[in-house]
Amino acid sequence: MSDFPNNKLFTIQVNPTRKKAFYLHVGILVGLYLLTTAGQEPIKEYFKSVRESREIDQIRPLMKTLAESGKPDAIVWMIKHEYEAAKESGFAALTDAALGGDSESMWLYGVMQMDKGHPEVAKVWIEKAAKEGFPQAVAYMQSETQDD
Repeated sequence: MSDFPNNKLFTIQVNPTRKKAFYLHVGILVGLYLLTTAGQEPIKEYFKSVRESREIDQIRPLMKTLAESGKPDAIVWMIKHEYEAAKESGFAALTDAALGGDSESMWLYGVMQMDKGHPEVAKVWIEKAAKEGFPQAVAYMQSETQDD
């Protein structure tokens, strides 16, 4: 073992004329190793977000038109994807949809009231959404009942 540093078995010598090719191959092997062992979730998530972003951009004009005509699902979609624009309008479309009986709109309106510091108003709207069967509202009301 005294000749360990000089032992050729443990030394990698790279031909200076082939150095770029060697490092390229090492890089490819490391990349493939990371892809197969570290999981592909980050890559899948990236491409999923790119695809969703394109889909959102494609349907945005139609969803805006539908929201302006009072369609509750389109209103909720616009709030989720165009929050600043909905905020500028004072969430009038959301309020109209909640008053019209859309359970998801009731839930969102209640959550927004909670954020604004109006818990009494929020509870009324969340209870209405729960009575309509909106799952998140039902779960919220159930957790509120258990906390009391």
